[in-house]
Amino acid sequence: MHRQFGSSGRNKSPRKDNDMLSPSGASYFASPSSHGFSSANIFPSNSSEYTSRGQEQVPSAPPPYSEISRDAPMTPATKVTPTPSTQNIDSDDSKFSWLGKFDTIFLVDDSGSMIGERWRQTGAAISAIAPICTKYDPDGIDIYFLNHRNWSHPSSGYLNVKSASDVEKIFSSVQPGGGTFVGERLRNILFPYLERVKTMTQAEKDSFGNLKDPSLDVRPIVIISITDGDFKDDVTTVVKNAAMDLGEYKAKGNQVGIQFVQVGNDSSARRALKALDDELAKTPKGEKKIRDIVDTVPWKQSSKEHFNGDYLLKIVLGAVNKSLDNQEVGRQKGRLLSRVFGLA
Repeated sequence: MHRQFGSSGRNKSPRKDNDMLSPSGASYFASPSSHGFSSANIFPSNSSEYTSRGQEQVPSAPPPYSEISRDAPMTPATKVTPTPSTQNIDSDDSKFSWLGKFDTIFLVDDSGSMIGERWRQTGAAISAIAPICTKYDPDGIDIYFLNHRNWSHPSSGYLNVKSASDVEKIFSSVQPGGGTFVGERLRNILFPYLERVKTMTQAEKDSFGNLKDPSLDVRPIVIISITDGDFKDDVTTVVKNAAMDLGEYKAKGNQVGIQFVQVGNDSSARRALKALDDELAKTPKGEKKIRDIVDTVPWKQSSKEHFNGDYLLKIVLGAVNKSLDNQEVGRQKGRLLSRVFGLA
């Protein structure tokens, strides 16, 4: 579903599988390259402990919403101020506590066209929001790249990333280069996860529908795919297959949410996101309509937004609340990404 963005009692179960856990205490950072950036003034540097999901109570009702103006003009960002509005976060904690219900995954385009300002913007934005996500989900965020692989972990991603300094080290170790093969990498992330969802939905339950083995519970995920260019492979089929699998397994409506986000103002990226959105909206005659798990967020030049921590945090919150809306309130087209959560 296309979104014009710019205005925008149950315990958690631990991850059990090797595909999703980082080795305890293991360092995953390569030596920094010359293409890093510094966000020392964004958040204080903290050391990270890589642990499994702990037990934590989650809220029982969604947060309130507020409207944002869409009319302010905008030019492409030349200067990034990535620090999110922490004053608003502290003053209304409930607006962000929903981050604790989901695992947040970033899939970052590290193709050759990302070298330079776009790479710096993306790294700084993720650095800025990592500590915020960690405040509500102590396991932090996961980061995957389209081309780069973290061979020290079987998932080939960086899991349980908790601080700005962690993100800096990761981005400094990655040299952008290669193509924009989003579909292949998205499948790498989704396939093992959907297998776990299948196991969970088919597991034995009590008379109230609760898992008899709570360790099989699989937390919902939100995948934020950040790209600046056209896709070089088939993303639509990967997304449709995932949506059909979720329907077949009778998984919760909020089990998976995917946001495709454009960084920069490249027209081919805008066209790619529009084409993806149009294709996913089609339901061939005689076929059952699949569940809506995707939003696309093209760069909107009529907005005053910059690609920074505030902007990216709004997108993450929009993805989380869209997923909650699918599960608990029912689908209401266009409702969530036109909202902002006290950040404007």
